[in-house]
Amino acid sequence: MKASMLVVSFVVALIAIESQVGFLKATIAPFAREWPHSSVLHLVNYFGMLAMPLQVRLLEHVLQNAKPGNAEDIVEKVDEFCWKNPTMNVGPVKGKIVDEALASMDSSPKVVVEFGSYMGYSTIRLASLLRKTAPDAVLYSVDPNPLGHAIKTTLLEWAGLLGPNVKNELAYSGDILKKLAAEGKKIDFLFLDHVKELYLEDVKVAEQLQLLKTGSSLVVADNVIAPGAPEYRAWMMENKQFDTKIHTTLLEYTHDTRDEVLVSKYLR
Repeated sequence: MKASMLVVSFVVALIAIESQVGFLKATIAPFAREWPHSSVLHLVNYFGMLAMPLQVRLLEHVLQNAKPGNAEDIVEKVDEFCWKNPTMNVGPVKGKIVDEALASMDSSPKVVVEFGSYMGYSTIRLASLLRKTAPDAVLYSVDPNPLGHAIKTTLLEWAGLLGPNVKNELAYSGDILKKLAAEGKKIDFLFLDHVKELYLEDVKVAEQLQLLKTGSSLVVADNVIAPGAPEYRAWMMENKQFDTKIHTTLLEYTHDTRDEVLVSKYLR
């Protein structure tokens, strides 16, 4: 059944593309002789852009409409797309909370880390702000998804923010924490926006590895209510080693869905 559906999908895609691209037969035919149908279908889809992921459509929108080298305009164009096609960026409302937390730090940050960069929306916001307020700071932007990594890299380049001060890490949060500890670094600002079940584990690991600075490091957590990180929230609210402020707000690109951003200062 699956094989027959794949063949049907392939034929439908082939017909659709053939009506648009005259050289399709000459291009695809050699591959179709020995390649599996799935591989040929992906190639057909590439030529026709029949089923591009939402993330790729967002990238297309930004590259077609945003001014190169203008981070603010790129952020605006991402928001423009996402209000019509919502996806899991931190968004303009909560993004402002994160920006303000970073800008309000008592001393200029040297190491900023974000877990869960997705397509780079928050990376662009953070990198742009750091360039203005803390030009010597290094931002570690961490996400293990290769599609998101590729899109983020393109958007950072379009914004003119790629460089030695932005470490674009295709990796898992735990590995980066161990790497920073091995290099003797301390985290001034940690933004959590990855797998919600990892929030608590990663903060505990950061504390165990002595990556947080007493009296200054900030840990900012998105999506504490929606989709939710209840264990992290309960632990952080009861933990006397952190001074935590709750920012009640809305889920990204919604008008009624409640969410929270927690901003926690490490005291111990």
